[in-house]
Amino acid sequence: AAPLVARLKIEAEPDVRAAICETIGRLPYVNAAEAEAAERALLEMAARAESVTDRLGVAKGLEALVRIQRKLRAPSDDALTLLRRLATPGSGEAVTGARVRRLALDALLSAAAMDDGELRQVAKDPDAQVRRVAMHAATAGGARVTVDAGLAVLNTGLADDSPAVRFEALRSRRTRDDADACAVSLMSTGDRDVEVALL
Repeated sequence: AAPLVARLKIEAEPDVRAAICETIGRLPYVNAAEAEAAERALLEMAARAESVTDRLGVAKGLEALVRIQRKLRAPSDDALTLLRRLATPGSGEAVTGARVRRLALDALLSAAAMDDGELRQVAKDPDAQVRRVAMHAATAGGARVTVDAGLAVLNTGLADDSPAVRFEALRSRRTRDDADACAVSLMSTGDRDVEVALL
C-alpha cells in the first residue's frame, strides 16, 4: 500500500488517481491498523478531489474497503460522513455522479449505516439505479432503518417509472413478513413491464 499512497499524493492524471484509490480499497489488509491507514489515504484524497473521476475513485475504494474489511474494522465516522455526502447529488452531477452515488450507497449498506432520512432521500434520486439500490436498502439497511420507513419507500418504489425499481421494490416487499405482500404481488401481475409481472 505504501507505494500506492505515495504515488497518489503526486499523481497528476485523474484516471490514474481513481485506479490507485480503487486498488487501495481492494488490497487484502491483515489487521485493523492497515485498514485504517488505507481509509485515511482515501479520505485525504477525497479532501482534494478535483473532478467526478476523483470522487468515483474514492467511492470505489471506500466501497471495496468497507465491504471486504468489515469484519476487520468498521468504517470511521469520518468515512461514513464522506459516504453520506457522496450519496447525495451535487450541483450539476445528477447524471455524471450517479455511479459515485450508487457506490457510496452500497458502502453504507455494507456498513449497515443508513437511517430513515437517508433512505427516503436516496429513494428520490434522479438516477433509477440509485433508486433500485434504495429499494434493497429498505429491507437490508440495518437496524437504523425502521419498518415503517422501509415499507413507505417500497410502496413508493412499486409506482416508480423505472421497471428495475418496481422489480426490486416488489422483490424486497416479498421478502418481508408482511400480510399485504400477497395483495401487492397480485396487483403487480398487471404491471406494464413483463419482467415485473412475471416476478
